[in-house]
This record gives sequence, C-alpha cells and structure tokens, in this order.
Amino acid sequence: MEIKIGSDPEFFLCELETNELVSPHKVTKGTKKEPEPLWDGWSIQIDGMAVEFNTPCFSSLRQLRHQFLINKERFEKLISDRLGRDHYLSDRSSYTFPKGVWDLVPDENKELGCSPDFSAYYEEVNPQPEPEVKSFRTTSGHISLGWIDPDTVSTAKYPEFFKVCCALVRSLEYNIGTYHLRQGWDIERARLYGRPGAFRPKPFGLEWRPMTNFWLGSSVRAYEFCEKFDEVVGYLKNKKLEAGDMRQGRYCLTHDGDGVIFGWSNQY
Repeated sequence: MEIKIGSDPEFFLCELETNELVSPHKVTKGTKKEPEPLWDGWSIQIDGMAVEFNTPCFSSLRQLRHQFLINKERFEKLISDRLGRDHYLSDRSSYTFPKGVWDLVPDENKELGCSPDFSAYYEEVNPQPEPEVKSFRTTSGHISLGWIDPDTVSTAKYPEFFKVCCALVRSLEYNIGTYHLRQGWDIERARLYGRPGAFRPKPFGLEWRPMTNFWLGSSVRAYEFCEKFDEVVGYLKNKKLEAGDMRQGRYCLTHDGDGVIFGWSNQY
C-alpha cells in the first residue's frame, strides 16, 4: 500500500533588521482556495497572520523536510524581494502581535475563519479556538497522509471512514510516543490549538494537526521526529501498527476490490 505525505506549514514572518514579527499580507494574493503556484509543485498563500506553503507529495516525511530546507532560502528571498526588505521565516509557533502591527493589518487577515477539526479520542468536533487576546495567533505544521485517489474513489461511500481516521490517529500518536510528540511543544499554543488527536478527514485520507512546524527545522530533534514518523508509517504499510487504544492485537488498514482503504482488521 502506498502512502503519500504532504503538509501545509505556516510561518510567522520576521523582519531581519528589527528582528520583529510583521504582517505578511503584502507577500502574495494567494488564498486557501487559490494559492499562488511557485515551482516544482510548491505554492504559497496567506493564512491570517502567517505565510503558508503547500508542499508537493512525498514518499516520506524526511524527504519532505529535506526538500523544504533546500527551498527555504529561496522562499525567504522571494518574500524579501516582494517586500523590499530582508525577512526570514520565524520558528515561533505562537505570538501576540503588538497594537502597532495589529492596527495596520487588514480585517480579513485578522479573522479566525478556520473550519473546525475533530478529536480522534472523543470522536467529535473540537471547540473552535477563541484567544483571550484578540491579536494572539499560532502557526502549525500539519501533516497529511494520503492513501486514497479521490478522482476514482469517494470516501462518502464508506460511513465507517471517520472512525477509521480516528483509530489511525490514535495509533499514530501511540506509536510515535510522548517524547517525540512533545518536541516543539508550545504551551501557549496548546491552550488554544493543536490538541492531541486533532485531525480532519480528507478525500485523500487525513490531515494530522497537533504539530507545530518545528519538524521542518534543521535541528537533530527535528530529524529524529521525522525519522520516527516514517518508521510508524512503515508499520502501517506492513500491517504492524500497534493499536492506539491499548486493546490487544495489531491493526492494519484493509481494502475492498477497488483498492480503497475503508476499515480496520484486527490481527492477533
């Protein structure tokens, strides 16, 4: 079974001279519905107070991270050229924008218009984030797992698909383990966004949403996280993924005659 990995990481924008975070709204006219294409399958858009990149699909998270790091300087040069001053992508995952910056931001960039995600543990919609301070914002490093071709198969045919995604996310987090999941942890962000088990079902599979963008950094811990993630996805491919709800046995995704993944098989 082939599983493709993608992401839509978000970054605050920092001005190099002042080392202060700024609004990115003049960088591009790309939006979630119509991102601006860049090169080699990458695209860029504005998501509130952050710059967001859409990645191509890769066979592993390590490969995705490697290609991002190769392109990062190019992204920053593109942004700096458009703004007329040097900027870089910040590794901060939460920030309260000062009034002087916030007041200059267009209203549409201040909106928290993100559609809700779901809890894999409670199997229900997560509460919509509502920051106590209006100018408090977060960034993320969502990771997408794709194993379905939405052009040929509709997950709407399978009412159990939501529970499949819940079980997969629980197992993913259980196998990755607390040490790796806590890397890049931001307690201020966690109060508002990115709860353990947060995900969205997608026509191609699912989007896993708790992580910050720390795993796209150049640190050893970032590499180790990607290595562990790829190891766990390998378990899934080889039908050796431990059950995340502590029940006995191993779970693997099964499929029907069309090759669509639609349910769990309990293997003892």
